[in-house]
Amino acid sequence: MERKELSQPSNYSLSYLSRSRGPIMGLATLLVVCLHVYQIFGLDQAGRLLSVKEILLDSSEYGVDLFILVSGFGLYCSLSKGIDLKSYLKRRIMRIYPEYLITMFILFILIMKLPLKYVILQLAGINLFIYQDLTLWYITFITILYVIYPLIHRFINKDPRNIWLIMAAYIVADIVVMHIFGDRVGLLQIVSDRVPVFLIGVLAGKEYQGKNRTVASTVCYLFVFFGVLAFASLALLGHYPHYRFSFMLMAVAAAIVVSVISLKLGEKSLFNKVLGFIGSMSLQVYLLHGMLTIVIVERTPLLSIPNKTVWIAVTLAATFFAAFVLKTICDLIRKVFNKAK
Repeated sequence: MERKELSQPSNYSLSYLSRSRGPIMGLATLLVVCLHVYQIFGLDQAGRLLSVKEILLDSSEYGVDLFILVSGFGLYCSLSKGIDLKSYLKRRIMRIYPEYLITMFILFILIMKLPLKYVILQLAGINLFIYQDLTLWYITFITILYVIYPLIHRFINKDPRNIWLIMAAYIVADIVVMHIFGDRVGLLQIVSDRVPVFLIGVLAGKEYQGKNRTVASTVCYLFVFFGVLAFASLALLGHYPHYRFSFMLMAVAAAIVVSVISLKLGEKSLFNKVLGFIGSMSLQVYLLHGMLTIVIVERTPLLSIPNKTVWIAVTLAATFFAAFVLKTICDLIRKVFNKAK
């Protein structure tokens, strides 16, 4: 079956997204790591490196949109299997909260010694919406999507066109609200502008579960073209209002390209093995890399070393080791939890 699909150059199968989830998540993880490196360490403000930094590293923020795109795809497929709401919510909670709680306990309480009140507000998502504290904002955001998604699922199953209605209405409302409240909620654009890419993932999931899983190659070429165009607009125009909507196109384009390359090269290729391994620890790396890097830099003699490459290498090695340990522990917790049921 796989060979048959790959031999058809006239269409793109949405099964590629499902089978290439690991490499896509791996790319998303590397992009988020690049963003953290840029935000924490920066690069030398000189010559051609400045333009490379601004275009490549700053725009690597769309790695988060890749996470959200894949999540939308997965959620539709999950609920379409007939799973009951209670089991659905338990699985979603167990997917992210063991890692989240352990990370908060070790980094926030034991190492950073933050007040318990701050940790509770962070866990409840209040810090994000009341104080616009963007620390680990993705966890609060994806949890909200997990909770409200069953309603979206039921609505779009009545008529698939409803998803386009939801997306158009949301984009208009988002732009209006953000412009009315301005700087008072400005930072929340980082969260709010990410909803449309989630809905695109849901739409892809619906088509994948349907009888017709193929997408005309022309449509895929257009997505890739507009993704490149969106990237070029950021390079030329910088951060224009609601520029994160362009990440939606970049994420879709990247997912298509990676999935095609992944299937062409085969599961045993180095491309798939490396990106798949990184993708398997995507949540853990996201939770750990930014904060762990800050802790290491601020509380070790690392800053006495003038070469930033050393800083980056040390913090990356520590992050991936800690992520592997965290994933191993939480997988055991999930295993025990599933047996207990």
